[in-house]
Amino acid sequence: MSFPCYVYKILISSDDLDEVKAIERAVYEFNGENFDSKILYLPIIHDDNYNLMTPIDIKIYIFCKDMKIIDGKGIARRISEIEIMISQKSICAVYIHNNFMQNKNNKEFNILYEKFNEWGSSNNCMVAGYEVRFELLQKTKNFLSHHHSEIKLFLANQLSALANRLKFSASEYCLFAAEVPDCANRLYKQEFEKKQLPIINDLKNGIYSYLKSAEKLDYVNRKETVMNLMGIFDLLNKNWSHHPLLIEIAGDESAELVARLNGMDKSTGYHITEQSEIIKLIEKLFRNTLKELIATSIQSSHPELLQYRKYWDNSKVAQTFKVLNKKFVDRGGELTRIYFVDSFRLCVNELWFKDMVSMISEGEYPSIYIDEIDRTLIDHYKDYGVYTHEHVPGETADYVLDAPRGNNDNKDLFVTLIATSEQCLDRKRDFARSIANKLPLRRLARYHANNKSCRNYYGEGNINALFERHVLLRNLQPLDNPDKPLYSGVRRFIRKYDREYSWNIISYIDLNHTGCDRIIYVGDTYDNDGGIIRNLQRKYSVKGFICNPKLGLDNILFNDVLFAVDWQELTTFHNQIANQITSSTLAIFDIDQTLWAARGINEIPIDQSRRDAITKILECYAGSSPRFATIYKASDLIYSEIKDVHYNLLTLDNEDFKAAITVFLAINAFTLSPVPNKRFDSFALAPVNCEASIMLFMKQYVPTIPTIENGKDGMLKFLHDAKDAMDREAFDKFVNESNIDAKGLIRLADDIMRSITRDHAVCFREFRNKELEATLKLAVPPKEIDESTPKKALMLNKAAWDYAMMLKRRRVPLLALSDRPDESTYQGSASLLDTPMMIYGDDISALLEGQ
Repeated sequence: MSFPCYVYKILISSDDLDEVKAIERAVYEFNGENFDSKILYLPIIHDDNYNLMTPIDIKIYIFCKDMKIIDGKGIARRISEIEIMISQKSICAVYIHNNFMQNKNNKEFNILYEKFNEWGSSNNCMVAGYEVRFELLQKTKNFLSHHHSEIKLFLANQLSALANRLKFSASEYCLFAAEVPDCANRLYKQEFEKKQLPIINDLKNGIYSYLKSAEKLDYVNRKETVMNLMGIFDLLNKNWSHHPLLIEIAGDESAELVARLNGMDKSTGYHITEQSEIIKLIEKLFRNTLKELIATSIQSSHPELLQYRKYWDNSKVAQTFKVLNKKFVDRGGELTRIYFVDSFRLCVNELWFKDMVSMISEGEYPSIYIDEIDRTLIDHYKDYGVYTHEHVPGETADYVLDAPRGNNDNKDLFVTLIATSEQCLDRKRDFARSIANKLPLRRLARYHANNKSCRNYYGEGNINALFERHVLLRNLQPLDNPDKPLYSGVRRFIRKYDREYSWNIISYIDLNHTGCDRIIYVGDTYDNDGGIIRNLQRKYSVKGFICNPKLGLDNILFNDVLFAVDWQELTTFHNQIANQITSSTLAIFDIDQTLWAARGINEIPIDQSRRDAITKILECYAGSSPRFATIYKASDLIYSEIKDVHYNLLTLDNEDFKAAITVFLAINAFTLSPVPNKRFDSFALAPVNCEASIMLFMKQYVPTIPTIENGKDGMLKFLHDAKDAMDREAFDKFVNESNIDAKGLIRLADDIMRSITRDHAVCFREFRNKELEATLKLAVPPKEIDESTPKKALMLNKAAWDYAMMLKRRRVPLLALSDRPDESTYQGSASLLDTPMMIYGDDISALLEGQ
């Protein structure tokens, strides 16, 4: 049988044979078949009753350059015919050679000239001029394509897949009927009204509904799609009366397909569950016709939202999105995206954040927003994208790619495509509400002309003199008023990122800076400093600057916080906020690794001070050991390993915990359960197996420590195991041979465990005392200065110093905060804050004064 086709008669009105041949060639190339070039056969489109629609004549009128009477009829008559075609909504085209209008002496030509603009504004008439016949050919092909309805491209893949699952080969069909419409109608009645399978009507309904609302495809895709449709109809009309199981299988498969297809124009959508199918669909959504994309992305560890993060982070889908998003932005596509996150302060260090930031360039960038999740409104968060395509110039179509939360709880991947205007409009409204009153991410252009560092030495200074003792250390006791410590409201030890910490800072501001409503904050850590900034933003207008080269965020402005990799960017930061500084502004500076031992400039000496403190403690317990050189070497290797961010779940980036682990491992106070005592000596450190012993601990022991969120349980287990190891007979033999004070080390472990259990701010007090001694020595300006001095001596950060001095001159009050333990900073007369230190770094004073 032949598949019924819609017949378009191409009627050409011209007395120029060359022009007619050009039209015929255009029709031939459009169809790709060798037949009567004046008749174009296209796939049939039915109405709701499956009746064959009346064939439509496509008429093309050509006004040639020699101005002859066309087809023996006057121009006025041809004008009348065109008017009737337009009024009846028939499809027609009017081509005018560019030389045609040069002679306007004839009245009929003047009438035609006046009609051109009127006809061109009609939806079913195209008016075009041309110079050569090649142009005429191209315009005709474009005209035919514009008025041709087709099926969505991915529908062909689904129909083909169904045929393969049924394991039957479809018959070969001719795509184009070679007979008149009556023949096509007869074939339709003979073949398609057979109802051997109950599902056939539903399947036809589903297929025809998409034929009627089809998008425009090229010839090859159109032919492939219709061939697949015909193959399905052939399968469903087979005589399977002796194979009822096959009928049942075909019915079930077809019903599933129809249900999926019918979802395209409903809120249920077209469901996709296989990863390969999702990737193919995503690639189609990002094809070159995509003009605009608005999307949400949920990056959360909340139990009800975690599934989103799992499958976007760990599948090929994530990489596909990453590549296609980048290509879309690079070709000028309009991208607007909002990320929902658990924490503003922590998200900046996540991989997805850095990947997203890589798409943001100076001046031109996608509109990226970030919002913090409200855990009382979990059901409100949805992961979706609305893709706006321009398939035909001037006409757009929207598609929603949805990841329904309820369906993804127990699946690796589940998305659905929805293509209804109502659903698209609803998603756009939700999106608009989500980004209302939010600031997009921006990458700021550098204010200073010279990006190259020109670091030098600029005299000496001390922190207390700069801040006039308006300093709050970790215990929240103001140095300018030590008799009135702030009340934390909680018994436990609190850090900068804790909400309770900000309550104390607010209390201090209310007491000492009445009327303050604006804050400038300068720091170096995205978590501690970022945390206090975000908490203070709940009450004040806070503009923040965080410089951390390792974070890798170069001049990214995120919710009023500028993240930079260079301290010179304080000039860029100030350029943004200079006109917002008022009499009610307060400037808060972090001290540690911001004003002194600055990250990226002078951080090596602070690391050395901690190593020196650990060495001093080891000297107290094993200084006379003949194996001390090996112990010292081990401590250096262990500290280098354990201070890595990889171990932060155990150490919480707490130097007390890092130092304790280093001390006890260096003297070999650990063993692996259930390793017998007799094998313990094999773990004893020696020059030849020092590194091997450390790797044994890191690879086999550390994974056995529970990585509890607060880190306390893991450290308590480690110290308990260290004591257990030192109680063993094998260790007694080891310490006796090595002259190590094992009893003193056991008492030290007990002291640290008690401090951890009681939530003391300092758990390893002995280490902190030694750390202050080492720090004060490194802060003394060396007698000789050379290029290696920043690696050996602690110094003040010139850029941060310049910014603080400039604000001070503008009468902005200054407040300094430190999250470093008091014991490591200030003990009686031994004060790091009063110690004169060299000022070193980039001089930005002139740039600041110029703003």
